[in-house]
Amino acid sequence: AATEAAWRDSPTRLAEDLAAELDLVTVGYRERVVTELLQNAADAAAVTGIPGRVAVWHDDVGVHVANTGAALDRAGVLALSALRVSPKTGGDAKAKTSGDAAAQTGSDTKAKTGAVGRFGVGFTAVLTVATEIEVRSTGGGVAFSAARSAAAAGAAAPVLRLAFPENSPPATGFDSEIVLRDAAPELVSQFAAEAVDVLLDLPALESVTVDGERFTRPDLPEGAGPHARWIVGGDARYLHAPTRTDEPLTLPVRVVADLPVTSDRRRLHPDADVALAAVGYAEFVAAQQDPLAFLPPRRPPAGPVDARLREAVETELRSAPWLPGGLRPDRAVLLPGITDELYPLLAEVLPVLGPGLSAPADAPRLFALGVTELTGAALADALPRDRDPGWYGRLYDALEGARVPVDELGALPVPLADGRVVTGARGAVLLEDRAPASDTPAVHWARLVHPVARHPLLDRIGARRVSVSDLLADPALRSEIDGVDYDDPDSVELTEAVLALIGDRELELPGWLAALPVPGDDGVLYPADELLAAAAPLRAALGTDSPYGTLAPEWERRYPVAALRSIGVGWTFGVLREEYPTGPDDTLHDADAWWDGLAAEPPESIAVRDLDLVDHWDPALALIADLRGVLDDPDGYTAWWLRTHTELGRLRPPDDPTFAGLIDPCSHPSAGALHAALFTRVVDDAAAQTLFDALADPSRRPSPGVVVNAYRALAGWAPDLRSPGPSGTRLFRTVRGELVSDPVVLDRAHWRFVLDDFVFGGLAAAEDLAETLGLRLASEGEAEVVSTGTRVARGADPTVVVAATLGAVPDAVDAIVHPRLEVAFEGRTTSVPWWIDDAGLHVAVGRGAPV
Repeated sequence: AATEAAWRDSPTRLAEDLAAELDLVTVGYRERVVTELLQNAADAAAVTGIPGRVAVWHDDVGVHVANTGAALDRAGVLALSALRVSPKTGGDAKAKTSGDAAAQTGSDTKAKTGAVGRFGVGFTAVLTVATEIEVRSTGGGVAFSAARSAAAAGAAAPVLRLAFPENSPPATGFDSEIVLRDAAPELVSQFAAEAVDVLLDLPALESVTVDGERFTRPDLPEGAGPHARWIVGGDARYLHAPTRTDEPLTLPVRVVADLPVTSDRRRLHPDADVALAAVGYAEFVAAQQDPLAFLPPRRPPAGPVDARLREAVETELRSAPWLPGGLRPDRAVLLPGITDELYPLLAEVLPVLGPGLSAPADAPRLFALGVTELTGAALADALPRDRDPGWYGRLYDALEGARVPVDELGALPVPLADGRVVTGARGAVLLEDRAPASDTPAVHWARLVHPVARHPLLDRIGARRVSVSDLLADPALRSEIDGVDYDDPDSVELTEAVLALIGDRELELPGWLAALPVPGDDGVLYPADELLAAAAPLRAALGTDSPYGTLAPEWERRYPVAALRSIGVGWTFGVLREEYPTGPDDTLHDADAWWDGLAAEPPESIAVRDLDLVDHWDPALALIADLRGVLDDPDGYTAWWLRTHTELGRLRPPDDPTFAGLIDPCSHPSAGALHAALFTRVVDDAAAQTLFDALADPSRRPSPGVVVNAYRALAGWAPDLRSPGPSGTRLFRTVRGELVSDPVVLDRAHWRFVLDDFVFGGLAAAEDLAETLGLRLASEGEAEVVSTGTRVARGADPTVVVAATLGAVPDAVDAIVHPRLEVAFEGRTTSVPWWIDDAGLHVAVGRGAPV
């Protein structure tokens, strides 16, 4: 009656109410009837706390929508018949105005019930499908009719302002029922199509049954915060508050938020704080198996609401520990290309993301949330310097598989054998031949990479590969040895490191390593080369007066003999090796004399030490014969010293007959290896004197060939061989083997026909030999051809032709032929086959002819 009176008193009020209702029907609530009726049912169920059920069917009366939950009450009727007043809003007209179709539920305030409706206008959606509506409930009902309202107003009037009594009960098993009398049957199909989607938004509803087909909420993963739920699956294109609005979203989840909307429920209220819908989203993401799938996409927002919500979500995600391992994006790093092998190593020391989060397509999204991209250079800088060497070795392996650019790893930490971890491989060295793994050498004169961390990656970022021999030839080591304090027991640590590098091998190392400190059996430290091993064979050669001490027994037990020998501890003779020496080594006996006798500086000096200390040469020579390379050069120090200071210089190799009968053979079992130190040629004045004396020794029985070899060897040596020998008289052995005091040196072949005593070392060497021996040349004698001959041209006489062809006589332009050729010399005449004098070539063609 009050409404009718108001319309009668103010036709304008009637027009305004009609226009408002038409606006809601044609614009605000078009296509929302299913959503609004199911939402009202959800509110009614929420009041009772019992899961709601809805049934929809069509019959001859119309379309029926029944629900369980709170029944219609007086306040609900008033809300249905007045715009923008709803008991679910607490009746706050200033904030929310009045009326809500959900008032049919008789709900209390939203704070108590969790109701969805806010403005009391959602029920207007029924007018989009019907003009005759009944609301039946267990406590009574009302009806709304377009025809009856128009009749009461006397003109077109709003349908939902006048509530007529309706006493029909709701369907059995339900608390309320809405009957849309003139609705089309197709509306039922619309309920079937939208039921599942709406059930996702309205947890107060348990099921919707449409023409006997029961629809329930899909079992989809979801999470919840204080102001929103996030459902994985379903339609995520729009914001739901809690049912679908027209606000587009791009988050990969369905957002069902507790946010105020406009009266038509299509848009978010301008005062709504969209960021509330993001509170707790990080915890939801953290609980997902694939958290990256729930990040905001890397494309432009779909609208201002979407932009604000995504910004809020990104802000929440940026500082929350939702990443695997409890990492926060703003404190996490991402290494592109990280592998399953590299990740666990880096995860020990860095807040690094795993391979599953490091795909190229995902990286930009993570960077946008504050994750820092880890370059190779940044990784190298960030790695710890306090891990064990094995950890770094595994790291290098894993880095290669991750394909981190090598040129960015210059600052990679590198563990050294001495326990340090340094920055960068440049200047570090890698052993080509690994030291024994059980005894890592504490090398500190070089940046030696720890054996368990050796890796080809270090080669490519600046490390240098060296052999043990190279490392032990480092000048830095020599400097350390030069500064050794033999009174400091800790000095042996340097020696221990060297021995650990050598292992069980025997290496050719620089001689200065012999100054390494080594303990003797008296507990005192000595240079290594001042001690002998207890069982050293050298002891037998040196005798009891040896100046060497004895190595401490415990060191002989700890280290292989080969390693001890390599650093100079005596076992056999020590060998000094030096490339391109510029002078004699002053530690070698008589080295100045050897150096002065060299024609030029040698490219290498290999010298046996302590030869002057030998007491027993048989064992000494056996040891020297076993030393590699020391006797390769006959002019080297060792061969020279043995030749000049021992009997070896007066003995010949037993397999060399050059001076057999003059020089005795060496009978030592190692004679073959001692060849360079034996008498094989005249190398100096002393050797020349030895050979000369042997030629003059009447006890010697050399063959003519050996005599010739000896004179040929003597030719050109110093003339002091003219001095008398021990007998006081100079004697010379002729080719026939006789010893004479004044022979001549045969220098012309034909003189042999008239001489009885001469020495001969070859025609080419005759003058030098005469000078060396202080003898006359045979050709200096006076001889004369006394027979008569006839001069013939070359080739004219058969005897001459044959003799010249056979080499029996010299070839000449012409010759003087004699039936018998006779030469007078020193008071006697001798028949000879041929002769040469100032007249030319004389040849006997009769008796005594050369052929």
